[in-house]
Amino acid sequence: MKSPRFDLVILDWDGTVADSTGIIVDAVISAAEGAGVIAPPRALILKTLGLGLNQLLLKLFPHLSSELLEKVAEGYRSHYHANEGNSYVFDGHDGFLSAGSAIEGRSSQKPCASTRFYDACPSIGLPVGRAA
Repeated sequence: MKSPRFDLVILDWDGTVADSTGIIVDAVISAAEGAGVIAPPRALILKTLGLGLNQLLLKLFPHLSSELLEKVAEGYRSHYHANEGNSYVFDGHDGFLSAGSAIEGRSSQKPCASTRFYDACPSIGLPVGRAA
């Protein structure tokens, strides 16, 4: 039987293909400390995972000025990008993503969709399309 050929494969990265929970929590704490504000407890940060950065920061730091929120956001981006290679692929996905995997040679396009400002997808050689 001939293997199916896909014209397009779209992957949701964070939380679906890879686990970056620790990187996100550490990035929030590092960014807060870098901006000179008290970092929220890890347990509280964990409750905000899944939100976009702006919503996450507004939830965790509702008392901060927009200027200070932007400083925390910049610190977050910096910390996250410096450590994004430390996330790991969930069990079962590594074979799918590696060269010679099930999608290799069967798809002409393999973009990775993200609603986040960071792009983890290029680290595995996939172009990124940003969702609205």
